[in-house]
Amino acid sequence: MARIPAQAWKLVATLFALACVPVLAGQAATPPPEQYTPGVGGAVASWTTQDYDQLKNSTQAICLYVYLPTKGVFPEAKFIENDFLSNAEVAAKLKNWRCVKIDAAKINTMKHWPKDLLQRAKTGRFTVMLLSSDLVQQSSFTRAEADPKRFVASIDATAKYQEKVKAAIEKRQEMEREKERKQNGEQQADAGKRIEVPGLNTKKDEENKDKKDPPKPVEPKRPSGPADE
Repeated sequence: MARIPAQAWKLVATLFALACVPVLAGQAATPPPEQYTPGVGGAVASWTTQDYDQLKNSTQAICLYVYLPTKGVFPEAKFIENDFLSNAEVAAKLKNWRCVKIDAAKINTMKHWPKDLLQRAKTGRFTVMLLSSDLVQQSSFTRAEADPKRFVASIDATAKYQEKVKAAIEKRQEMEREKERKQNGEQQADAGKRIEVPGLNTKKDEENKDKKDPPKPVEPKRPSGPADE
């Protein structure tokens, strides 16, 4: 068996080392996965956490974001918060909405939100929901469903329905105000009535005094005549 010259081995070793350089360089250049804390970025940074009891009589529609607040590798949360909800057209459409966020870990402490709604949102891990304030209109979007055009169309449809809800709420509020005004008016009328007690109601007594019959005139005495003697 022929021996391989030492120079040939050196050449093979050199070629192998050169072949490994790009691979090792590529590995060194690959950054570690980016860490992200959901719920504090982009559009949702200024959103507040509210219970449904605070929103059910609102004349505005509701945009609800359910998220996991734990720091980790969450590219879907970063996209939803910084790209999807921060989209200029989406942000303009949501300007007059009640935008709230809920930590998925605290869902069970939210007393007035329908549990099935929040649990349904939680299954998507990071979910945006569009709701009418009476919860009749509902639509949800996860990262996989986060299409701005479809989202804007759902915003418009929910906003159109919310106008009917707003009109009903304002009508009910006006009826309640009218009822309150009527009750206050009756109370004031009752308070204005006085019990007429002679001798105590001086002004009334003075008026009645002026209305008394005038005294009868005294007839003059006739002079006595012969028949009287």
